[in-house]
Amino acid sequence: MLKYLKALIFILKRYYFSTLIRRFDKRSDAVERKSQMSKCGYEIFDMHDLFCNVSAVKSALGKVDKQTSHSGVSMSWDLPEIFWEQVLKSEKLKDKVIEYLGDTARLDDAYLKTINDGVSSVSEGWHNDNVGYRLKLFIVFNTEGKAAPTLLLPRSRPNLYNFDIIRDTSRVIFRKSDVNDKTGQVSVSYQSGTCLMFDTNLEHRGGYSESDGIRHCVVLEFMCRKKARRITGFSPCGPRQGNGAILIRAAEDTVFRSPLIDKEILNTDELGSFKYGFPEVSSVS
Repeated sequence: MLKYLKALIFILKRYYFSTLIRRFDKRSDAVERKSQMSKCGYEIFDMHDLFCNVSAVKSALGKVDKQTSHSGVSMSWDLPEIFWEQVLKSEKLKDKVIEYLGDTARLDDAYLKTINDGVSSVSEGWHNDNVGYRLKLFIVFNTEGKAAPTLLLPRSRPNLYNFDIIRDTSRVIFRKSDVNDKTGQVSVSYQSGTCLMFDTNLEHRGGYSESDGIRHCVVLEFMCRKKARRITGFSPCGPRQGNGAILIRAAEDTVFRSPLIDKEILNTDELGSFKYGFPEVSSVS
């Protein structure tokens, strides 16, 4: 009985926020998007397209301590200074994000994630991330064996978010996932240096059962800041996945010059460190 009550609450909440998300995204679609990514919803490139010193970034990321969960996924929001400096100074990254999302886009989250072989996750089933238009960037800095691919269904914009009641309830509440092949799907494989940027409003899934390797990557997420402020806490978005603040290790000038930093959720502590998250949440990695 409790499971069905949770399903009902889940449906009502998702339906309400789907109307809010669509309203924000219709405004975004009113502006003509000419980027190549607007034609298919994803782009694959190399770390050298973003960073000046790729070897130093890879080395620093490889030394980050991660917290491993029972699910086989390790994560950390403790990213090194050299990574932050190069991300916030990257003109190519800024241009790609703003060309697709518009000039209200912000960095929404940033974390290191290692996906181990044999991981079991609802993300293996086809889904979108239930936030409407949002860019996710996988920066794969190392792999072991054959890393699990990401499968996508390309779509051009406009591609407004739709809440699929039956599928999403089955996947999230009852843990039933659709992993069947779909017409037009694209499989993106990874090696060290591969970057995949895609709109999480696309139907996508992780091909975890198709691999026995390990993927080490940093995940950056970007979305409209006004939409993010409205739906954080109810949808999977916001710094520290909506559950706190993250620490940005970069020079003050670098942080404040970046148009992708939302100054309304940027705070400093007594040591001058930058905490990026909602003021009422104090959890920092």
